[in-house]
Amino acid sequence: AEILRGHGCTVALIDTAEPGTLPDGWDVADAIADGWTADQVMAHIGSASAEPAPAPKLAVTLTDEPPARVSEPVPDEVPAGPQVVDARRLGGGDAPPAGGKGGKRRSKGEDGAGDDAAEAEAKRRREERVLKAVNALSDRYTLIYGTEQAWDHEQCMLIKVAHMRLAWGKDPVNIWLARPSRRMRNLTDLVFWPGRDAEAVGKINMFDGLELQPVAAQAKDVQPMLDLLRHLCSITSDDADEVDGVIDWILCWMAYPLQHIGAKMRTAVIMHGPQGSGKNLFWDAWRDLHGKYGKTIGQTEVEDKFNEWVSCKLAFVANEVVSRAEMWHRKGPLKALVTEAKDFPIRGMHTSTRWEDIVANLVVLSNERVPLAIDDGDRRHAVVFTPQAADQSLYDQVAAFLADGGLAKWLGYLQSYDTRGFGPHSKPPMTQHKDDLVRAGWRPPARFAAEWLEGYIHDLPVRVCSGDQLYQAFSRWCQRSGERWPPNRDTFTAEVNRWADDNAPKDAITGRRGQPLLSCKPVQHVDDTGKRK
Repeated sequence: AEILRGHGCTVALIDTAEPGTLPDGWDVADAIADGWTADQVMAHIGSASAEPAPAPKLAVTLTDEPPARVSEPVPDEVPAGPQVVDARRLGGGDAPPAGGKGGKRRSKGEDGAGDDAAEAEAKRRREERVLKAVNALSDRYTLIYGTEQAWDHEQCMLIKVAHMRLAWGKDPVNIWLARPSRRMRNLTDLVFWPGRDAEAVGKINMFDGLELQPVAAQAKDVQPMLDLLRHLCSITSDDADEVDGVIDWILCWMAYPLQHIGAKMRTAVIMHGPQGSGKNLFWDAWRDLHGKYGKTIGQTEVEDKFNEWVSCKLAFVANEVVSRAEMWHRKGPLKALVTEAKDFPIRGMHTSTRWEDIVANLVVLSNERVPLAIDDGDRRHAVVFTPQAADQSLYDQVAAFLADGGLAKWLGYLQSYDTRGFGPHSKPPMTQHKDDLVRAGWRPPARFAAEWLEGYIHDLPVRVCSGDQLYQAFSRWCQRSGERWPPNRDTFTAEVNRWADDNAPKDAITGRRGQPLLSCKPVQHVDDTGKRK
């Protein structure tokens, strides 16, 4: 610095951390990567002193943003040109290196013993903080082999290593990664096994239990919820006993997975009807029984090619997930949520595909008359068509019940509900509304065949005919029914045949299907010359 001043130069010194604390070559780009803002960088540069003397140290923690710089007064004039110069390059062997990168700085005192001790103590504290953070990382995280992710045992979630650096700092994470004792597991070791001991077989269980603690309750203690369910099911049948059967089946369907955590029901509930009937109020409470493992999904999730939202869930409420234009197109993904259990692919953005057992159960809610296309002979869906809204007092009672800790009572009631004879494969009751929904999902060939065989087309007698004759009748029926895009003849014949097979009458005793009401048989005709065609 003295040599530079002799040449008419101005020297300014910026205080940085002790040599060895930051990586070699640490500069402004690294500071920004560590989370510094532009204002903090400019304040740091502006803290340059007019004299080559050390300034107070900058305290940088592992998790907080760098605090505001405390330094000596900034000179009135900012020197032009480079503000940091290494005096050793100019022959000044005893001059302190600027920025602390070249060696140890000396204080203005004669021996500097006091400053050296303070710097050593500050360095020791910094090293302790780094070591404490590294130990915390070792206790909390497990690196997933073959990926850029780690499993957070405290938050029960996957986190990218780059995001760990944002939270903990680069140095602690890099030291943790270099530790030979750092835990590492295969991607296949991540499992979602509610109610099972994964550690016993060397797996990481992504399920850490339900947060809500049940409160013992009887039917009278949860009467508002039962009253709301009865209202929702009140028009499923004209027979009161059948209505009670539907209510009991739904309660068993809700209770069984809560009594056997991790049970995958191979059935789903479809509840649709007018707005304001209380569908969401009832089923949102069921979703909340599962805490963070229960979610509401919409059409956006069903259409997304990344399906991480499926992972680690016990309950889904699908709210208006299918538009009428995509009723058949989106039937497949929802059907997979009901039927698939083992090795379901989980795909995330910029992450490796992994396979997980799916134990989530599904409820579909809609205000549409036809919320979903259901196949003939469906055995997966319980269908409930709801009535108009009840008196407001019912909904007020339910809301007050839930606000007063009723959710814990509802959980306790369901966990003690009698589910004897009920299981994951128990078939849902067949109601008139379900039959109507099945018929509403029929394509034009199936609806035409049903109306023809049931005698609803008065000018089309039921008798043996050729395929051409039947297709011509179907074309006229499409014109009268407003079907704008009738299929071609081959597609028509195939769909009618399939519909007839699916709807063949069943034997009341054995349950076996008999001969279909309609069949198409190729017939070979012999012309005058004896040739077959």
